[in-house]
Amino acid sequence: MPINDAEIQRLYRRFGSPLDSYATSPVRKEFVDYVVQLLWKTMIAGHGAEREAERAMREVRHMKDGTIEAIREVYYDQMCPLISEHELAALREHYNVVSEPMPPLRFKVGDHVRVRQGVTDVDYADISLAGWAGTVARIYSNGLYLVRWSQETLENAPAVYRQRCKRDAKTFDRYRFWEDLLESDPGEGGA
Repeated sequence: MPINDAEIQRLYRRFGSPLDSYATSPVRKEFVDYVVQLLWKTMIAGHGAEREAERAMREVRHMKDGTIEAIREVYYDQMCPLISEHELAALREHYNVVSEPMPPLRFKVGDHVRVRQGVTDVDYADISLAGWAGTVARIYSNGLYLVRWSQETLENAPAVYRQRCKRDAKTFDRYRFWEDLLESDPGEGGA
């Protein structure tokens, strides 16, 4: 079913409404407008566009991981559910976007995983996360995994990492990963 421009604008406003309360000044409004536009395009493009959107937030807008994490939560929990699958299909048809189906996921909630070699924290490049272990706590619709660190991993994490996370208001007990950065942890251990 074709969609007209008025309906697209209505959907766009509805999609961005969870961020309306953050636009309390001209600077914040400009920031919110940027985020809503980026996330709108990301949603229409499909699951493969999330990494590019995160890269843009990090490299173009110089956002910290904590800010990106908060935006990601609002996007998946509050914004995307406002657009039905039928509406999303109509938008993709209107913009001639073919979204590839997401490949099957390797892990499920509750699985024990370990971070692959060579992976560092995105905000603190000197902090290696290789070998850190935890449990998959959530899987986002795009295949991003939320991993809660094991007690052993938390106990063995560098003190400087904990201090930086506290200083920067960044969560310490969990982290989000793309599937290719994780491997099974049959030993259910920690780094």
